[in-house]
Parts: sequence; C-alpha cells; structure tokens
Amino acid sequence: MSGIPNIAFDAAMAAFAPFEARPHLAVAVSGGSDSMALVLLAHAWAKARGGQVTAITIDHGLRAGSDREAAQVDTWMRARGIDHEVLPWTGPKPAAGRQRRARDARYALIDSCCQRRHILHVLLGHTADDQAETHLMRLCHQSRPDGLAGMSAVRELRHCRVLRPLLGVSREDLRAMLHAHDQGWIDDPSNADPRFERTRVRRLIAKGSFSANALIATAKDYGYMRTVAEGVADQFLAHHARLHPAGFLGLDRGPLADAEWDTATRAVGRAIATIGGRWHLPGSQPLRRVLELCRNASPTSVTLGGCKLMVAANEVTICRERRCLPNGIRLESDMSFIWDNRIAVSAGRLPTGQWQLSAGGTQRWSDEARRGDVYRCWRQLPAPVRESMPVVAGPSGVFLAPLLAYKVGEIEKSADFEVMDVQMAFSPRRPLSIAGFSIANWV
Repeated sequence: MSGIPNIAFDAAMAAFAPFEARPHLAVAVSGGSDSMALVLLAHAWAKARGGQVTAITIDHGLRAGSDREAAQVDTWMRARGIDHEVLPWTGPKPAAGRQRRARDARYALIDSCCQRRHILHVLLGHTADDQAETHLMRLCHQSRPDGLAGMSAVRELRHCRVLRPLLGVSREDLRAMLHAHDQGWIDDPSNADPRFERTRVRRLIAKGSFSANALIATAKDYGYMRTVAEGVADQFLAHHARLHPAGFLGLDRGPLADAEWDTATRAVGRAIATIGGRWHLPGSQPLRRVLELCRNASPTSVTLGGCKLMVAANEVTICRERRCLPNGIRLESDMSFIWDNRIAVSAGRLPTGQWQLSAGGTQRWSDEARRGDVYRCWRQLPAPVRESMPVVAGPSGVFLAPLLAYKVGEIEKSADFEVMDVQMAFSPRRPLSIAGFSIANWV
C-alpha cells in the first residue's frame, strides 16, 4: 500500500501510539469508500506489526437492502483475509431523532463487540471532507468555539478508544487508492438525499460556495485552542476534584471561584457529564447559571444534567439526581449489565429468593443491615448521595451496598451472605480526567 493515504495513515497512527506489541484493531466498515479504504490501510499496518484487524459492520435495518450490503462487505473482507462481524441494531426504531439514536446504537454495539473480543482500539473512517462539512454545519448553527473544532481524532468509549486517522486525508485520494487496488465500495443513497443537512452542505462545498481547505484549516485552529483548554481543565480537576468510587464527586469551591471562567465551566460541565452517565456536557446557558451559583451563592442546591449539585462553604458535591434514576431491576444469577448508564453490575451466584437492584433511597434497610458497617458508612453520606446509590434488596430489605464494599466486612453473619455475589463499579461513559478532544495528525 503506497501513496498519500498510506503516508497520512502511518503518521496518524504514530501520533496515537502506544499500541500493544501485536496490535488488534477494530475498524467500523459500512461498505462506503471511506471505510473500505480505512480497513485496507489498517489491515496492512497491523499485519506489518504482527497484528490483525477485525472489521465491524452495523446493520441498522433502517432501509431495504441493508442486509445485502452487509453481506457484500463480508464477501470483500473474506476475500482479503480480514476477520469480519456483522452486528444488527435490533428492536423498534425511533420515529424522531433517528440519526442521533442510530449513532448512539452504533457506538454501543461497537463498544460491546470490542469488550467481548478484548480489542482496545476501534478506527472510524471520517475524512478531511467530513471535517469541513462538520465545521460548516456547526458554523451555520452558531456553535461555540469548542463545536467549531469539528470532530476529535480520539474519543474514549467504556471499553475501547475510538481513533479517526483519516481526518487529514481527502475522499478523492482514498477513492484513487481503492481504484488502484481494484476494490469496490457501496454508495449509500442517503448521502445524495437533500433532506439531510450534510448532503446540502456537501453540495455547497462541491460547487465552490465554500473552500474545503479553508474550512479544514479553521477547524484545525479551533481544535488546537480546544486541546489547550481541555488540558488546563484536566490539571484543575486533578488538583481540586475528588471522585468517589461510589459515583459522586467533591469539588473545591475556593479554587473554582478563582479559576478562569472557561476552565471552571469545563470542570463543572465535565463533572456533571461524568456523574450523570452522559458523554456530552450540559448546554452552555444552563451550565453558566449553575456555575455562577457554585462560585458566588451561599450554600444551596441546584439540578442539571441529571445531577444534583450541593453547594457548601468549601465544597460542591455532585451526585446523581434521584428522580432521574431507572426503576428497580430484578437480579438473577450470572447477569452483567450497566445500570443507569454509569454503574457496571455483575451478579454471580445469588441465594434463593427475590433480589432487586434499585436506588438506596427507595428501599428500607433490614435489621441485619442496620447493624452492619455498610449502613453506618451509608448514613455518613449526604442524603442525596444516599438516595441515589444502588443497593441490593431482598424480602427483608437492603442486604448489600456493593459500591461501599471497600469498607465492608460482613453484614452480620447471615447464612445467605456467603453465597451473595454481586459486584458493582462506577463506570461512567465519560472519564473525568481525560481530555475530551484531540487533533488529527495533519500531513
């Protein structure tokens, strides 16, 4: 493999290092020209290092023939000796916000596949053309500077890292590479549908109404500014935030009041997203109002982004808001799932009976639990934290609070305790201490 795409790909992957000694990469492959070129580049790169590639195709089932397209991708992958897996998006499809929901489902399926296969990195085929279109769309929507930075070259999912190594490569160069290697691709008819904003923007750029190179250069400048700002916020959180393993956070109020406005906004917004189990930060206007309260008001409390913020003299405590929590879930042996989009739950062997996971504030504590270390630790927490913390309850009330297990010996000497195997870990969608934006390596 040679030419501009290969040079740009190698440079981008070097910037993403380190990788394992024999890297195993996942590549999201729709069958379009961008993803087909990416999987060929990734395959050659991994093979040269003794590694391998797994291609992942998501069949959204949103239009007729999507299963045939997935089968065509499978044929191409097998012909080139590339491992391939097709993942269907099952269940009812939303009538509104379909593209956003499909994107969320796509990320969830990819993340789950990477976890199952023990893959640390997944590659997406977004190009320089996509970056130019994204910047122009956000400009038209009057996005703030962070949004004008376009797509990040790196994103963290729960179980893998998303990389976009082609943000510095044009679609034209990628298609030339595919022609040179006698590799076909599938043209998605939705890419020509003027009902979609991206299609209309793409046509404007193609007609010369806007310069793609100028749009890309401007996005790059905004990206550098965002990268610097994210790094400053990282340092602030490292020094002044305390993330509790039970899924709440304390933030020093004095340094928050003294920090630059942009740094303080990023810190509070990132904390809310992390505790709330979300990826995106709250909107700028409500975040501004909340930050003003955190910096200037007397002790109070406020809600935002599914979280409750308790402002005290020296600290802002951020926890999950009880009214936003899901209903209780019946626990059975050998279950693994994510509760409330932020708590990883693993149930091994369970005693006979009806066991339920729910918020602590919705359950009564059994007499046995009340005499244990768990209950005493739980009572020391702020009331909103107690109310939102997941607990395991049975017929007699709360039996176990796994997120406090680091302080637990036994809940008395219950005969059932020895066979109760439920583990939990705070596992938010957005890590608190990792900067959320990265610049592609531009060639």
